Amino acid sequence: MQVSALGEYYFVELYSLLLASDGIMRFADPQLESKPANWKLYFGAGKEVIEAARSSATEWLRQLEGK
Repeated sequence: MQVSALGEYYFVELYSLLLASDGIMRFADPQLESKPANWKLYFGAGKEVIEAARSSATEWLRQLEGK
């Protein structure tokens, strides 16, 4: 299974520094702050959700490769 099949969303940082700026939480790292809104949504979902999604997507891709 190639991780690249899951796209950049496989690599959601689970631990990143957030700073409050004008009442909005922003990433301290400019590279993370420049990520698309969907990526930030996945980050906000939390570690348990991300790990479960990774596991399910990886298994699904393995099954597809087996056919």
